[in-house]
Parts: sequence; structure tokens; C-alpha cells
Amino acid sequence: MLKFDVMPDLACIPIGGTSLQGRIEISYYELVQMLGEPTSCEPSADDKIRVEWVIEFYDEIADDYAIATIYDWKEDKPIEWVTDWHIGGFKSNANGFVYEMVKEYYAERT
Repeated sequence: MLKFDVMPDLACIPIGGTSLQGRIEISYYELVQMLGEPTSCEPSADDKIRVEWVIEFYDEIADDYAIATIYDWKEDKPIEWVTDWHIGGFKSNANGFVYEMVKEYYAERT
């Protein structure tokens, strides 16, 4: 089973320098069920991001931690209607961790 923690606020882990690693189709409500309320509900200074989850994954193979972010990007529809989410991270493994997390979430629900 994948090990991860959702950060309670943006002060917990610096995410400056993360970049787009992938995208995922999932509803806002499913993300909230899976991860809880977003780490940040404050719009970014440039208004390109309105909500964001910051997730720390433990990579057992590398015996290291990986950071992933899930965020809306330049969306203008109500946040509850967003289904196209960006995955950010310092490394490309962020994308794989997020996909594995979602896969496990759906497997537990069936």
C-alpha cells in the first residue's frame, strides 16, 4: 500500500520550484473524499491556482520522500465543477504516485 500524508498547510513543505508533471481527470468531490479539504483554498498571487493539495509520498524503493501537488490551473468554472487537475512535483515520479494513490482509492471503493 502506498504511504502518503496530505500537508495541513502550505508552511509545512516548501513547494516553490515544483512544475507540471502530469494531469488527472477526477472530480473535486472525489479529491476531497480521498485527501480531505485542500491544503490551500487561497488563490495564488497571480490567480492561476485557486485550490491545491500538497502531498508527501514515501518512496520505499528509493527510501526517499517525494512531493506532489494537485491543483486547478487557470480554471474559470466553479471549483466544484473542475475535473481536469494538474499534478506538480519536483520530479516526474510525482505523477506516478498520484496515479497509484487514485488507483488504490478506487480499488478500496469496489
